[in-house]
Amino acid sequence: RSLFAITAMDDGYLIVGGTHPYGYSEGEAWALRVSDDGDLIWEEKLQGYAAYGVAPYGEHYMVAGATGPGNPLIAVLGSDGTVIDSKRLLDAEGRFTAVKPLSDTRVAAGGWSRHTGEVEGWLLIFEPEGRPQPAESPGFGILAAALGSTAAAFLVYRQKRV
Repeated sequence: RSLFAITAMDDGYLIVGGTHPYGYSEGEAWALRVSDDGDLIWEEKLQGYAAYGVAPYGEHYMVAGATGPGNPLIAVLGSDGTVIDSKRLLDAEGRFTAVKPLSDTRVAAGGWSRHTGEVEGWLLIFEPEGRPQPAESPGFGILAAALGSTAAAFLVYRQKRV
């Protein structure tokens, strides 16, 4: 297995990764919780082939990654391993490669997509509660429609590759 990200939890850690090395578009994404001593508490298979990032998200945890054939994946996990929500963005080729908590309750997810035909970097801000904010971006429309009420997102920065 490949380990791609880790975050601290009460009395342990949440670790995410995939069954293949970084860059492969095959395999299976996974998450597992271990105690401070390294004992396995639970393991959960996720949609997609890799989970590249994990961060606290309200009372839960947000996992960012990719699913075949190269579509972004966002999942929300409970501290017991329950998948609360999982969205594969099937209309956007690319992947989320990082997720980071901000100074408030929001979480930033970054990655890339070829949704418009060109490679674009994405930086999205997710709020545990709330509604999507309007933005002028084709990728945002897909993301907002896919995420529904569990997570709200708005695009704060998009840069085309020059």
